[in-house]
Amino acid sequence: MVVLFRGRCQLVQVCLFRAFAATEASSLVPFRYTELVFASFFGYVLFGELPAMMVYLGAAVIISSTLYLSYSEIRRAKKQKGYGTC
Repeated sequence: MVVLFRGRCQLVQVCLFRAFAATEASSLVPFRYTELVFASFFGYVLFGELPAMMVYLGAAVIISSTLYLSYSEIRRAKKQKGYGTC
């Protein structure tokens, strides 16, 4: 089982490297947050660990700040192209 798990992890890394080579990193960031969900899930299933409250708080800060920055960048880009004018 350990060999299978290790091989799967290496496959995930190879796919991740290819994805970053194929596109901009900013477009892949939302998919990287799934790592937090899977790490929490496998930590619970394999080791019986639950993340501490500070982990949830940190994840909320990181995700909300990334969403805010993405939203503000989209608004700024639209404004520069003239889409936001009335």
